[in-house]
Amino acid sequence: SLHKMSSFSTALFANIDENEAAKIRWDNARYIMNGLNNGGKAMPIGIEDVVSAPLYVPICCEDRINLQRYLAKRHVYAPLLWNIYDKRMLISDDVRYLYEHLLALPIDQRYSIVDMRRMLDVIMSYE
Repeated sequence: SLHKMSSFSTALFANIDENEAAKIRWDNARYIMNGLNNGGKAMPIGIEDVVSAPLYVPICCEDRINLQRYLAKRHVYAPLLWNIYDKRMLISDDVRYLYEHLLALPIDQRYSIVDMRRMLDVIMSYE
């Protein structure tokens, strides 16, 4: 059921500088995309056409499940964005491949460039 946002959440929301949050997200996204564009086990999927501030950088990786486990053991959260319960939604080989190889790296404004560097270091250490 619908309910009012808590006073705590309302206060947090009221004090967000949306422009600063967007800048941090884009800075984090560029940092991750530039860091992963030199090859390796994970390649970023371009988000240049995103018109608002991204929340994640999607990456394509050959061994998604093992990479995700490796990251989790090192305290890097990399979720699958969408669970597909009806495989008929995978309408082509390209869609199926992307779905089976996609992870998302969080880049929101709570994270700093130091956090992005650590995330890249962990990804690059994956063998």
